[in-house]
Amino acid sequence: MDNELSENTPDTAADKDKGIEDVAAMQTLICILLALAFFIINIAYPSTAEELAEKFRELSYSQKVLENPIDIITEYWSALK
Repeated sequence: MDNELSENTPDTAADKDKGIEDVAAMQTLICILLALAFFIINIAYPSTAEELAEKFRELSYSQKVLENPIDIITEYWSALK
């Protein structure tokens, strides 16, 4: 059991940095794929692409894109009292 744990933990700081680089690379890849998908949708279905662009614009200017789950729980809890 201890042997399994030691195999999965990074040995050096360089191994930890590699994990961070992997996350950044994955985010970059997702961003590029989304841009490519949006470009293709814009060619094939311009009205749909326009609606998506408007939704993205709306979300980017809004104050809260995602609601904080802790706030939701505390509001719910306070409403029960």
